[in-house]
Amino acid sequence: MLIQKAGYILVLSGLAFLFFLSGIVTPLFGIFIFPFSSAALLLLFLKEGALSGFLGIILSAALVYFSPYLGIGFIPVFLLFPVLSAVIFYAGLSRKDRKIKILMRSFLIISGISLVFLVLLASGGFQFSSLLENVSSGIRRESFVLMADIFERYVYAFIVMSTGIYVLLSYVYAEHFACRIGVKTGKLPFSYLWRLPEWFIFVFIFSLAGYVSANIFKADLPILIAENLLFVVSSAYFISGITIVSFFFKNVKLMRFVTYMFFFLYPPAAMLIGLTDVWLDFRKKKGDDNESDNKERC
Repeated sequence: MLIQKAGYILVLSGLAFLFFLSGIVTPLFGIFIFPFSSAALLLLFLKEGALSGFLGIILSAALVYFSPYLGIGFIPVFLLFPVLSAVIFYAGLSRKDRKIKILMRSFLIISGISLVFLVLLASGGFQFSSLLENVSSGIRRESFVLMADIFERYVYAFIVMSTGIYVLLSYVYAEHFACRIGVKTGKLPFSYLWRLPEWFIFVFIFSLAGYVSANIFKADLPILIAENLLFVVSSAYFISGITIVSFFFKNVKLMRFVTYMFFFLYPPAAMLIGLTDVWLDFRKKKGDDNESDNKERC
């Protein structure tokens, strides 16, 4: 029994390190590899308990520290994303909280800390565009300068959206592999049932009003804040529009594909559908009901 426990600690903490390393060194697509690190730690918590989970964290953090490709500079990133998300997930699942609530809590905490960290870096004169240098090969100079300028201006929105993707994929990956090691987890709702809460429309109105007001008074910092907030809110409504199409065409793959292509070519259409869903409620389901919390994977 003790040998088996030690085996799980070694294997899953080792996988957490390997996926963290792979996510860091893989340009662009690393965001889809990175969440496996958190999933591995969460599975260790669920399989062997809190003590084994924290031992796995210590071991994987040591691997990050002594890695010639990472080092001490990546320890804060490892603690903020894989470790913190795994701990929040485990704490929520232990209390039998609703899955959507757990995901939202993890997203808000991690994105909030990330934004504070970015603000501190920006106040110290750090240039965020320097983070793109490892993906600049093969890109025309003019295109790279444009991409760097956009990234520098909207880095706050990018980190919030990336955190949302990371948190969601972390749980989805853990849920997928849970049965294979004898762990039971609750299901997330089908993606086509996901619906933004009705109060989110006020966030959109507030950010739009802030953007208009800031432009009237020519205030650079409020404009930057409002633009990033609008970017995040618009992306959320874009995804909401996509889920509505998935709901209506879930059995017609061709129509789904055609509609997706149209939406990606003309994003405002998906955003408009997402916004009108606040009043029309196309799926006739409330956001709080779109979850099968009591169902299990195994």
